[in-house]
Amino acid sequence: MADLLDSGERREFGNGAVRDVADGKGRCDLLPLKILGDFFTRDGKPNEIFYLIENYVRSGDTKELFRAMDEFNEWHWKNNRTMFLEVAKQYEDGARKYADRNWEKGIPVHVFIDSGVRHYLKFLRGDTDEPHDRAFIWNMLGAIWTHENKPELIDLPFAGKTTTSDDLDMGEESVDEPQEAVKGKYEGLSDRDIVNLMCYATVEGCHKCPIPNWAGSGKTKFDSGCAAWIRDNPEEFRAIAIKWLREKEESNGH
Repeated sequence: MADLLDSGERREFGNGAVRDVADGKGRCDLLPLKILGDFFTRDGKPNEIFYLIENYVRSGDTKELFRAMDEFNEWHWKNNRTMFLEVAKQYEDGARKYADRNWEKGIPVHVFIDSGVRHYLKFLRGDTDEPHDRAFIWNMLGAIWTHENKPELIDLPFAGKTTTSDDLDMGEESVDEPQEAVKGKYEGLSDRDIVNLMCYATVEGCHKCPIPNWAGSGKTKFDSGCAAWIRDNPEEFRAIAIKWLREKEESNGH
């Protein structure tokens, strides 16, 4: 696989970190990623990664970027140990091109999103001029690390008003209100919001999720996950998901 491309020119951030110039490459972090997700799903092959990155950009929940890496690994490397061993080569190449831990000096989060989405699009296009697969993961890791360690460099729409999956789960209701008021919150959510809540709540793993357990039991076949079934069976999905989320709340004493 090709080495990292290098224009020979650098952009320097105020704290000493440097990266290759970005002029003329576009601003992929400003793309409407949800629409890209819809666009790439039209052929019947769900592409969740655009949705997940958009969710992070809007909510500030880093779980979305972890899920984006998981999704990419599932259909590309199929082994997360292999994924990180490959990404380690990206760190090696970066250290040779710039310096050890150059990125830890501080790079704005939008730069990681911009670069990550660009590498992902190039990977989808089939470009082989550099290792776009591992570059995508490298940028997701960089965004998460910067989010957690240098919050002053967070420059995305959610900055100052971070929303997490827990906030989504509670909606606008108070935990002190009657249980019936809380139960009604799910019907007003979009299918994607329901999917997110299901995935957050099923922390034990997909084998505990009621969707594959129900839909996979002789009724349909999951080729690469549940996304296609959910898209093709929205009413059945919502009925199963909302029932399960309510039961989860009740079992947790909410």
